[in-house]
Amino acid sequence: MSATNSVCAPQFDIDDALSLEKQAKADKNAKAKELLRVAYEAKTTVRKCLGCGDEFRSEGAHHRMCNRCRSRR
Repeated sequence: MSATNSVCAPQFDIDDALSLEKQAKADKNAKAKELLRVAYEAKTTVRKCLGCGDEFRSEGAHHRMCNRCRSRR
């Protein structure tokens, strides 16, 4: 009787495939979030709040108070 010496290829587990899909989806989501952040920063400016003086991202001349001060009124 002779033993066969076969070299087995590494097994590609289903869990590995799922984790690769999860990683790909997470990377895609991270890129999308970064694009949204860049677009938001491009259309907003940094202003000082008229209520507390803290800096915040303003969406225009109508937006002169931060969300914290707006919610107090």
